[in-house]
Amino acid sequence: MSSSQQNKNRKPTAEAIADDERQYAHSPISKEELNDKYPHRPRNHGKTLPFHELFISIFNPLEAHKKKKAGPSMARKKVGPHGPNNLPPHEERRNIIVRFMSRWRSQVGDDFFPALRLIIPEKDRDRAMYGLKEASIAKLIIKVLNLSKDSDDGYNLANWKLPARGPPSANSGDFPGRCYEVLSRRPMRQRVGDMSIGEVNELLDKLALAQKEENQLPIFREFYQRMNAEELLWLVRMILRQMKIGASEKTFLNLWHPDGEALFNVSSSLRRVCWELTDPTITLEADETGVELMSCFQPQLAQFMPNSFQKLVDKMCPQGPGIKDQEFWIEEKLDGERIQMHMEENDDAPGGYRFSWWSRKGKDYTYLYGNSFGGDNSALTRHMKNAFDPRVSSIILDGEMITWDPITNKIVAFGTLKTAAISGKNDPFSDTAARPVFKVFDCGGFNADDYATIRHQTEGKWIKWDAKSPPTEFIELAGSHQERERPDVWIKPEDSIVVEVKAASVGVSDSFRTNFTLRFPRFKRLRPDKDWKSALSIEEFMELKAKVEGGGDDEFEVEKKKRDSHRVKRQKIIAGTADYGKSAYAGPHTDVFKGMKFCVLSEMIHPVKKSKVEIERIIKNNGGQISQSPNGKEDIVIIADKRVVKAASLIKIGKTSIVKPIWVLDAVEQMEKDAKLGGPRYVLPFEKDQYMLHITEGDEEEIEGNTDQHGDSYARDVKSDELRKIFETMGDIEHDDEETGFDADALLAELEENGKGLGLDKMKSWMFRGCKGVFVVGEKIHDDLRLEMNHFEFGRGVALEMGDLKVEADKGGVTHIIFADDMEGKARDIRKEFGRSGSKPHLVSWRWIRDAWEEGEGKLDEKEYLIKG
Repeated sequence: MSSSQQNKNRKPTAEAIADDERQYAHSPISKEELNDKYPHRPRNHGKTLPFHELFISIFNPLEAHKKKKAGPSMARKKVGPHGPNNLPPHEERRNIIVRFMSRWRSQVGDDFFPALRLIIPEKDRDRAMYGLKEASIAKLIIKVLNLSKDSDDGYNLANWKLPARGPPSANSGDFPGRCYEVLSRRPMRQRVGDMSIGEVNELLDKLALAQKEENQLPIFREFYQRMNAEELLWLVRMILRQMKIGASEKTFLNLWHPDGEALFNVSSSLRRVCWELTDPTITLEADETGVELMSCFQPQLAQFMPNSFQKLVDKMCPQGPGIKDQEFWIEEKLDGERIQMHMEENDDAPGGYRFSWWSRKGKDYTYLYGNSFGGDNSALTRHMKNAFDPRVSSIILDGEMITWDPITNKIVAFGTLKTAAISGKNDPFSDTAARPVFKVFDCGGFNADDYATIRHQTEGKWIKWDAKSPPTEFIELAGSHQERERPDVWIKPEDSIVVEVKAASVGVSDSFRTNFTLRFPRFKRLRPDKDWKSALSIEEFMELKAKVEGGGDDEFEVEKKKRDSHRVKRQKIIAGTADYGKSAYAGPHTDVFKGMKFCVLSEMIHPVKKSKVEIERIIKNNGGQISQSPNGKEDIVIIADKRVVKAASLIKIGKTSIVKPIWVLDAVEQMEKDAKLGGPRYVLPFEKDQYMLHITEGDEEEIEGNTDQHGDSYARDVKSDELRKIFETMGDIEHDDEETGFDADALLAELEENGKGLGLDKMKSWMFRGCKGVFVVGEKIHDDLRLEMNHFEFGRGVALEMGDLKVEADKGGVTHIIFADDMEGKARDIRKEFGRSGSKPHLVSWRWIRDAWEEGEGKLDEKEYLIKG
């Protein structure tokens, strides 16, 4: 009987039950949900080990063997009982871990999750992030110890990357080590504390939920009171998730259970590994270690590149007789975040489908990108309803989440991804805001029913590969007698199924016996109408390949040029005097900067990235001169988008303003616009919020005068995204007529009387000016009518509620009475009411507003829309 089977027969003690309740009480999911999800989870029969046993039994011994250097090799190894019994370091590390796990199973039980999540905290996806970095932890420790920030220890904690002030220290750059130095001088306990692993997990769960300093401080105080300095050292490493103990998660998982790593790779859950794999003698079936829908898995990562680029080229371009293709493709590395998307049918979800999104490290981003088609707070799923074929019931997609700028039509830096996703949630229909885009490059799973069909048809027909007696009658591997890669199992052709695939092209490869492989193959469908005899044969494949390649040669003929074999001597270039950039400048050429001198101090980082060289090239090609010496003279325009050392120095001197690089681009663009319109050409004035990194006191008044109080420029056309920001930030400003002395309506009326109107009556925002309308509607107003009521008011019309029509008739001034379809029967009574008062408004259908708005040429003649009756 295995130890796991023995543990199942042991009843948990009262301490073990209390420990279990304590450490799972503050999880993100409730205890009831845990028990429902894992009904057969293991229960420990004993209380968890003391926290200090982790570093006494595991961390310190592992670190000691990590630093252990191999001794000199012996000329002849001694054998027999008196020979050396020293094991290699990796075997020693393995034994250390195995001994601790055996002790845990014996003294505690089969639930190893409490210990494992502290041993490899960086892989624990079940506990939320603490939101604590070195600076935050330093502040908490300073307050717990009642240190002054100006004391040596307070300074050393806050500035842990710098050399220590006071006694010499070897822990510069090592924050946990710096904490140990400070805490060891002021310990609450000299000996190890009495906290158990379960108690530490409970407090860490509370710490993950505490987002404010006043809630975090009591937790740190309890740790300080119950732990010594060495325990606190390892606690800080766990919070930072930076253990570095000389053993990877792969080692721990495989030593806990042979299938530990395999299950973790398809689930990213330490909890599942510990709770589903309790008995090392019972292994998982093949289908239990496969990718599972709605369960995060570890995606396959790129292979490390060989030591030199030449070795990579040699590997990608194999040499040999008959091999002519010396080309290979390099895929672009997208600057984004690796994300996997899971979708499944779910009648309870809005739209009928449920989504989940995870990062490469298992972080759940469903809250950001959306959990259904109908999610109002989703950056992506609300736009994906028509992205899937109706036959797709479930799918797993692996790809890269990138940020796309619709204005520049380019991918922008990874650092903007979260901002773009949040913006996509809050303003999903913006045409100008950067947005997240999911670039898919792999399908990890598709329609579970299809897999079930394949599994059912081939079940019991797979044969284990026998290297000693390979099935050469059916299969021939590449590499002759030294096969590159051997399969684990194989199936006879008559027992297998036929699939239809699609590929971009056929490429040369020595990894397959045919010496060819398909590039970018895609599964299309199963072919139950064919068997192995009617499927594509080798001869037919070769004929098809030759036919396609023949057509390709006729269609695409690429001229190849030999490179010169001689080396070209590189010229020495003095910084600042070079002809900037190798590629020819393809932008506009104007004289907008003629007579002006510039000094560019940094690259452009917003709204698009441009190097310092690119900015200088634009300036030179538009008439400007470049200087590399920012001397703060008034006749030099200083350009910078961030406070580099030179910019910070000029700001400190305070004699010159600093302009952002975006001004250079906008100045050239505005000059081109003015030239096309035939208007005067001038240099675009500076604007405080849009263009200035720093403004001196002497320039402030002049620069602020270039925009109105809302930041709207007097000299250039603002872009749509700028205008939106202006609208969002501007407040309501009420002008006193006596103060301003200006009446806009009176001026417009005077211009129209004198025949000098500005054509405003044809603009939608002015088309109903002078109209005073009463809307005759029922209790329920349909959406089309409500929209036209909004259009009427937007077009400067005055809309009145129906209310008491007699009062409105007596007041006078009503020009239109607009009827909903179901209220046209009241037209006769309303006409009589207004007739008594002497006013004759137009009684029209609501469609008069709709058609005028759609045509956009001003008010329409009311005759065609009059209500009779």
